[in-house]
Amino acid sequence: MVTGIYQKLIIYSVELTTEQKRQLLKRAVELLGYPKLTQITNRSKKQLYLYVRGYDKRGKEIEPHDEVVTEVMKALPVDEVVKIVHGINYTDVPLQIF
Repeated sequence: MVTGIYQKLIIYSVELTTEQKRQLLKRAVELLGYPKLTQITNRSKKQLYLYVRGYDKRGKEIEPHDEVVTEVMKALPVDEVVKIVHGINYTDVPLQIF
C-alpha cells in the first residue's frame, strides 16, 4: 500500500523486464540522493506506475518537489508520461522495490 503524500506517474515506457525497471529506478534514486523513493508496479508490458514520496530530515512525509520527479524521469527510458497524479491517498501497489 502507498499511503500519505505522493506523486504518482503513469508512464508509457519502452518494454523492459520488471527487474530492469527496478534497477533503473534504484539508479535514479542513487543519482538524486533523495531520502526515500518508493514503489513501482507493472500493469502491462509497456506501462509503469511510479510512486515518489519524500521525507524531511525529521522523517515527516512531504510532497516531493517537481524537480525530483523530473530528474527521476530523465533517468528512466521513458517514451511518454501519460499522467501525473498528486495526492494524499491509499493505493494498492503489488511490487515494492525497497
